[in-house]
Amino acid sequence: MTRKTPGAAYAKIRAAILATLRAKALGVLRKRCSPNWPDPFATACLVQRFGAISSAPYGWVLVVGSRFDLLRGVLADLAQQPSSARPRLLVVAADPTARPEYTLRAQHWFELFVVAFELWLPEVPPSRDAILRFAEGHRAGGATLVSPVEAYCENSDWRLDLVQAAARSRDGAALGHCGAPWLSRSERVPVLAWVKPLAHPWPAPDMARVCWAPPFAQALPPLVHGAATRRIQSWLYRHKDRIFTLGGGLLALAGRPQDGYFGVAEHCFLIPGAGYFVSGWLVDPLNRVKSVSLVHPASGWKCQLQDIWARMPRPDIDRLYRQYHLPEPPRGYLAFVAESDISSAPDAEQIAVHFHHKGGSRQVFSGATRLSAGLAGIRSLLSSVSAEDPAIRTLIERHLAPGLRALHRQDEPPVPLSQCFGAAPVAPDVSVVVPLYGRADFMRYQLTAFSQDAELHAVEWLFVIDDPRLVTDVVEGAEALYALLGLPFRILYCGRNLGFSGACNLGAREANGDLLLLLNSDVLPIEDGWLGRMRSVLTGEVAAVGARLLYEDGGIQHAGMVTESYHPWGGLQISTHPGKGFPERSLPAWREDPPAATAACLLMRRSEYLDQGGLSRAFIIGDFEDVDLCRRLRAHGRTIRVAQDARLYHLERQSIAGLGEASWRQSLTAYNCWLSNMRAARARPD
Repeated sequence: MTRKTPGAAYAKIRAAILATLRAKALGVLRKRCSPNWPDPFATACLVQRFGAISSAPYGWVLVVGSRFDLLRGVLADLAQQPSSARPRLLVVAADPTARPEYTLRAQHWFELFVVAFELWLPEVPPSRDAILRFAEGHRAGGATLVSPVEAYCENSDWRLDLVQAAARSRDGAALGHCGAPWLSRSERVPVLAWVKPLAHPWPAPDMARVCWAPPFAQALPPLVHGAATRRIQSWLYRHKDRIFTLGGGLLALAGRPQDGYFGVAEHCFLIPGAGYFVSGWLVDPLNRVKSVSLVHPASGWKCQLQDIWARMPRPDIDRLYRQYHLPEPPRGYLAFVAESDISSAPDAEQIAVHFHHKGGSRQVFSGATRLSAGLAGIRSLLSSVSAEDPAIRTLIERHLAPGLRALHRQDEPPVPLSQCFGAAPVAPDVSVVVPLYGRADFMRYQLTAFSQDAELHAVEWLFVIDDPRLVTDVVEGAEALYALLGLPFRILYCGRNLGFSGACNLGAREANGDLLLLLNSDVLPIEDGWLGRMRSVLTGEVAAVGARLLYEDGGIQHAGMVTESYHPWGGLQISTHPGKGFPERSLPAWREDPPAATAACLLMRRSEYLDQGGLSRAFIIGDFEDVDLCRRLRAHGRTIRVAQDARLYHLERQSIAGLGEASWRQSLTAYNCWLSNMRAARARPD
């Protein structure tokens, strides 16, 4: 019998002590660096549903990262199968920074492949256990399959085969490994299926090893070729959760500032008549910040922003702080403090934003910027958000709408300056109102083209200058333009920008004709006689008549509008143009009686237009006011028609290209869309 030496016993005791200390240290570090986040599927998890499945042979929870092409490939694969063989597909976007991309692409994928699925967009990356609990909660008594989107198999029936294998197993669960044939079992992607209810903690050893790495860990580059390297990669893959928890915590501790967080308040606006608007970002991997407040240090006034703010993704900030591989809420934030809550607040110059942490606070912003009513203030406010944010509807309702309403001037404009060029027709039947914004040359193009039609010499032409920058160019060239073309017209100008609605309403009040034609400055004729064709349709119960508008290549731009739900904006009803971009011959005949027609070319009785109050000036610049007008007309029992034989070119949105970068204009369109939906909801009977 071999006797153990004291040295061997000492080594065992030493190894046990070191293992215990190491486990304790890892536990403390994990507890400190990985906060106990709530269930990501129960807190602020956006859900979008595309289509519906009445029955499915099994459910499939598909975990995706930032590889949009892989999810598109899965949908394309399912589209080849019969509807009865498709699973109930629940897509979980585990990468919060990819939320905006998925919301924008999902609607297009559904229309392209016609495969029903649900898109779950948690604000924090879900853990393995959270995903399994989610899948078990949506099992609904049937079989369930859980896999990363990277799972691939050449056999198209591999999902159903795995479900059947789970049904045959004693435990009612099966673990598969998908991947290329040359990969070892441990290097393939795990796929789990079960047919019986599972209890937490997960008892089966195979299931305990199921996990999904962050997107950056899905493609670890090979160090060298050979079996030894594959074993190293397999070990890294199995233990990646611990590696990233430990590595992320060490990076956070080594690279953190003195207070343990990074944060700024990028904007702090005072909106007279509304309140304060604050936006910025916060990187807090160690959960050091306890509260964020808008304060006035001298008087003691304070408002806790974290109680009312909204968190939003900030991809630009995420790119800078990728070293923190820890679950965090979206790093951006914004908050609106209503005027009723700041009655005792001091002047804007003395307002500051404070981040409060254990042991003190830090001032990150001082002095609010006062926004003036008008387009400049609206642009500053909307530049703080992105229309691609999945929660844009909530952001508008709670944080943007009050400020935008206060900044948008809707007061009555002054008496306009009027100047006539040529003798206007006496008692004209039709008055044409053309707002001018951004492009003075469009007036020359229109008058040159329309002067060739003899019918248009008998109508009254009114050009409303809605852009102070154009006054000099328009007035100086007007006399020569009349002398050259011989088509009389009149110029109106009230000294400031009114928006499309305000300019049209001003022209309608100054018009003399019984009929009123609203016309965009970038609409040009294709052939003569189009106005007479529109007038022939305006009879009886018809209240408004639109025209067929084409692109310069002959494709359809407008032949009537319909509304449909837009998932990226939280299900808001947007206006769409059926057949847009397609050749004319593809347009069906029923489009002659649409729910709405665009105000780019819209003929109405002037008295009825004024009785309805014209286009609503609540919309900023120009969007959705024509849909709103048509909705009000239909509410009074009137109908909308489109004269499909009245054909004109429409260059579309050429004049607003000078408004600057597209991002804030997209946010403005989202606001106008939300406003249109709110007005429709208020007008709808209970």
